[in-house]
Amino acid sequence: MKFGVVILIFLSVVAYVLSAYNLFMTYTHPLKFKDEIIENAKNFDLTPSLIASVINVESSFRTNAKSNKNAIGLMQVKLSTANYLTNLNNQESLSEDDLFDPSINIKIGSQYLHYLVKRFQNINTALASYNAGETKVRSWLNSGI
Repeated sequence: MKFGVVILIFLSVVAYVLSAYNLFMTYTHPLKFKDEIIENAKNFDLTPSLIASVINVESSFRTNAKSNKNAIGLMQVKLSTANYLTNLNNQESLSEDDLFDPSINIKIGSQYLHYLVKRFQNINTALASYNAGETKVRSWLNSGI
């Protein structure tokens, strides 16, 4: 019986420390573009943490990021990809400047991620495709890599 009480106390302390750590991290590292991330997560059936993770990996939350492959903004979206998606949805084409706008970039990046998840039916494959390109990932899958 004493051992059970010790375990219960230990687990309570662990839970307290973890919640304090979470509160500390939330206070010291607030999520940038939280509203846009949450809105697009709902609109495209993704989790906010997935979108935030992609933004973190792709641009470190830098709105002015541009890669040597011309991927633009927070979610590092190529203009050709953005306009492919807008064309699919009968929306107006975008400009490079549009992709530097955080709300547009997060929307298009989330829309593209949603498209890839539906296409591949696997989040890991979709993420690989988001980064390396859909054609390249399909060739990897076809070659058995």
